[in-house]
Amino acid sequence: MKYNTEKQENRITDCNGCEIRPGDVVRISGAYFKNDNGLYFVENAPGRASWRGSDLSLKKISKAGKISAAKYSLTFWPLKCFVSSWEKRTAGNAWNAEHAEIELASVADVSEIVAYFREKAESSREQADREARDFGRDSENVAALRRYAEEYEATAARIISEKLPNGYTAPQPEPADDVPHFVQNGIKINGKLYSGRYSEYERDGGAVVIHMRDYEDTPAVKGIEVTNNSDSMTDYFERDTVTVRPDSPYYAEAVKARAAALIRYAKNAVKHTEGIFEKKKGTSCENFYKKELDDRRERLERLLKQSGEPAKSGERVTVSALFIAKAGGRFTVSRISGGELLRVGAFDSLRSAQEFAERVNN
Repeated sequence: MKYNTEKQENRITDCNGCEIRPGDVVRISGAYFKNDNGLYFVENAPGRASWRGSDLSLKKISKAGKISAAKYSLTFWPLKCFVSSWEKRTAGNAWNAEHAEIELASVADVSEIVAYFREKAESSREQADREARDFGRDSENVAALRRYAEEYEATAARIISEKLPNGYTAPQPEPADDVPHFVQNGIKINGKLYSGRYSEYERDGGAVVIHMRDYEDTPAVKGIEVTNNSDSMTDYFERDTVTVRPDSPYYAEAVKARAAALIRYAKNAVKHTEGIFEKKKGTSCENFYKKELDDRRERLERLLKQSGEPAKSGERVTVSALFIAKAGGRFTVSRISGGELLRVGAFDSLRSAQEFAERVNN
């Protein structure tokens, strides 16, 4: 037998007696089928929580470190023949048992291997989050998936930290930054965006509140409070709520992000209502949507004044930019925005149009 492998306590070694671990690059030679010879990286090995097999799971890779996308790029060690012919299968297995060898090797660049295991870790975490919504965060399935993710992350970290036999040293990752960064559409932690919508209303003496958009767990970071009252026993699941209180070191940044977010919400609301108002002109609903549009424009103006943000062309109107004209028995208030004449509203009397113009300019 020239397998030159030994399995002791879930350990598999190469022809030189070196232990083979997940993430290692190996070279297979002397195989019955020539296609089985070549470079591989170890995807999984016995003893891993994410692997139930007793052999190595290998995936082909080039000398440059590019992972193969071919249909038959996966194999196992010890080699096994899976051809339909009984004679070839028997002959191949006998030949491999006698002649095939596996040896630790190296490639020019391990970045794709590192990325592969990190993607597997991220996939396991996402699946764990889905399972948590269905079966609760303390279920065995969720715990197992989180162990898988830890294993994959540990493999990627080991590959990065170790110096390979050919002298190549993988680049060190940037240190993790668990400081939250507040943006208009949520929070960034460790470079990942956790989407959320800022509440218009403050809590407990001015605390900033963010309602997260997804069911994904928001990382617990000192300085912010994450609450979630989901109850898997009653199939009740809710999204996280993040609260940033005035004594938090991130409060000033959260307040600034909240102000920018509320202005963005208000601008979108005005734009949306303007589209509806144009469609409702001449109908019985016109006055209702006109008032709705006026209210939303006033709210945007108020938020802009509170923030001190300079308005873009057309967001603040002046007396000189307003025009009142009579057409078809009605008085139309228009304004110039970006060189374009826009219709703002139509009124039954000149007085109503003038009052509206004064209110907008104030």
